[in-house]
Amino acid sequence: MEGLTAALVLLTAAVDPSQWDEVYPSAVPEDVAAFYQTHGPRPAWTDEDGPVPAADGLVAAVEDAATHGLRPEYYRHQDMVAALNAVRGRTPEELQEAQLAVARVEALFTTTFLRLAADLQTGRLDADEHHPVWGMRQYVHDPVRLLQEVLPDGDPRQLLAELAPDDPGYRGLRETLVRDLRIRDEYRAHGWEVDEALQQRIDRLKVNLERHRWLPRSRHPREIRVELTDFRLRALEDGEVAFEMPVVIGQPHRATRNFSHRMASIVFNPHWEVAPLSFDHRLRQAPHPTNPMGQAKFLFPNRFFVNIHGTPERHLLDAEVPAFSAGCIRIRRPLVLASWLLEPQRFSSREIRGLLDRDEEVEVRVRERTPIHILYRTAWVDEDGVIQHRDDIYGWDTKLLARLDGDNPPPEEPSADGGSPGGC
Repeated sequence: MEGLTAALVLLTAAVDPSQWDEVYPSAVPEDVAAFYQTHGPRPAWTDEDGPVPAADGLVAAVEDAATHGLRPEYYRHQDMVAALNAVRGRTPEELQEAQLAVARVEALFTTTFLRLAADLQTGRLDADEHHPVWGMRQYVHDPVRLLQEVLPDGDPRQLLAELAPDDPGYRGLRETLVRDLRIRDEYRAHGWEVDEALQQRIDRLKVNLERHRWLPRSRHPREIRVELTDFRLRALEDGEVAFEMPVVIGQPHRATRNFSHRMASIVFNPHWEVAPLSFDHRLRQAPHPTNPMGQAKFLFPNRFFVNIHGTPERHLLDAEVPAFSAGCIRIRRPLVLASWLLEPQRFSSREIRGLLDRDEEVEVRVRERTPIHILYRTAWVDEDGVIQHRDDIYGWDTKLLARLDGDNPPPEEPSADGGSPGGC
């Protein structure tokens, strides 16, 4: 053991450093090294009698990953089973000689636990890339600390299951997926061809479970949700819909990005600006009934330049697929939303009307900083517990599924422009 770096203190004292590449072809992950630096230079998943109870529990947890829409193969399920069998039923003397077999168990099982613990909490793919969250804390349990607590006799299967979102929406999607997976397994057991519609439904549930894991766990008493695929804005109070209205979203080539933020302010009688034609010329329209911004604009500054605003073109809201904007979200009743947002600070409808009558742009801060979630979901559980399915209008499901099912997903190419400094 002498001469190994601190990062390699993660196995038994007998492991030969020259065999390290067979265990970890690349650098030792930081969280793995952190665990063994605390645990010490001794095996965590085996003892003198072979695998500890937690080892079989972790294999079961990896099998359960499929019920969360995650492929057990990604967590090297078969390799785990083989590695465990290689050290099972051996005498203490034989285990002492089986250095590399013990090392493989340690590498596979520790890496898998830490990876699965993180994936069940915040998603397998990078949430910051797919659904950025600003202004809301994402509470995450430290996987290294959890591993220290569960070994050697705890139940990783139960512990990991409890890390996934525990709300009716996630549970409903997962229960539906479990049902469909059983149906598919029954087809395969009889040698029948799996129905294409069934497989498509399974794939849709998988990608939407991943999207759910990206969302903040904490819930605010008052929230705004914009369901892009449903073309609806809903204001929620204690989980119940206070009101809703139709919306216009971005065209497919100027897709409205999904993310979570907090409402910052409302601009009444907004000007309308488009991107400058040159350094010396900018098109700017003063407040007017025909102004494309409508009577109010709702700001939550973000890198996608997305905001919510009214519109004089209300006929577009009645289209079957109202995807006409340059990335921003147009709504039918901006004053209803403004009144609801300002209600906690006792800002009356009469005061709002007074601001509108001034015919000049006025910005009012939203003190409550109400959360807003712009969601792209093709399957979800509504407030009545019913599974809703919608078309994949931007074609994002296919791309997400390929990355979710891939062993080593490549970085995603930039998506369509989600808004612009002007236009909208």
